[in-house]
Amino acid sequence: MKVRLENLTKKFEEVVAVNNAGIEFEEGKLTGLLGPSGCGKSTMLYLIAGLFKATSGKIFFDDEDVTKMQPEKRGIGLVFQNYALYPHMTAEQNIMFPLLNLKVSKKEAKERARKMAELVHIDELLNRKPGQMSGGQQQRVAIARALVKEPRILLLDEPLSNLDARLRLEMREEIKRIQRETGVTTIFVTHDQEEAMSISDQIVIMRAGFLQQIATPREMYDNPVNEFVAKFLGNPPINLLHASVTAGKIDVGGFEIDAGKLENMDILVGIRPEVFKIDAKSTVQVEIQAFEYFGRETLLFVVFGDDMARVLIDSDFPCEKGETVGLALKNRDMLFFDSEGLRIYV
Repeated sequence: MKVRLENLTKKFEEVVAVNNAGIEFEEGKLTGLLGPSGCGKSTMLYLIAGLFKATSGKIFFDDEDVTKMQPEKRGIGLVFQNYALYPHMTAEQNIMFPLLNLKVSKKEAKERARKMAELVHIDELLNRKPGQMSGGQQQRVAIARALVKEPRILLLDEPLSNLDARLRLEMREEIKRIQRETGVTTIFVTHDQEEAMSISDQIVIMRAGFLQQIATPREMYDNPVNEFVAKFLGNPPINLLHASVTAGKIDVGGFEIDAGKLENMDILVGIRPEVFKIDAKSTVQVEIQAFEYFGRETLLFVVFGDDMARVLIDSDFPCEKGETVGLALKNRDMLFFDSEGLRIYV
């Protein structure tokens, strides 16, 4: 089932949390709703769930207008950040709870709960209470509880934020596996761009209530529509280097590029750290100010023109602080932005 938002707005007194949003969440896909804290992504999720009422605009599930429909009638499964499990109930009882509320027989509820527990790999933990389980296990129970009633839409609100780094990695892979096996349309709220990039079929980036871009992870990484999106995606972050357009050329720290139709102006040039490479024969020579070793890769910090730049290289290359190296570009995949942060196409 697809979800479509038309001119959706939500105001809290003077604060506009979601501003005239128009999005279509594709059927059977996992969409990452991404942005910094306070950008409106959780508000949008709760509008879809029916927990918040829209100030204006409409919400459709396929062609059905659910804008004013009660939450319990929308057919959604919702997993909260803190999982919201009942501490006095076992995992099995927690999973069965929504079915019993729907007047499903206890026998059928038990069978469906066990099948769902197998799907999320907790079938051996059904007799445990939440206090006897790890954070990752509790999350699996919460997902099973959300899915057991066979929802039309699965909504996940920052489900990984309370887990340690190793568990976050494991559970994001599990969420993707479960979503693929069930085929349920899923919207996943996160502020972590790596999480969104790794498991999403589609990413929606928000900023201060406004939609910035909707695209696949690769498309958004390679072709951000503005400086904000370019900076938000990528780790290490993109280099934004000051440059000027003069006599039809853009000079970026010694690299000269044809400016196309651009006339004399100041711009920002975005270069991903992994686009650089070491080249002893290059005319662009830089001094290593510092470096960080990550095992497989090394991150260099160099003065590049008037800016400090990050350069990501293979750790096989030996380097020392204060050493001068030549830099070249693997390709010409540079991004250009004007003074307002909007993308310029050269």
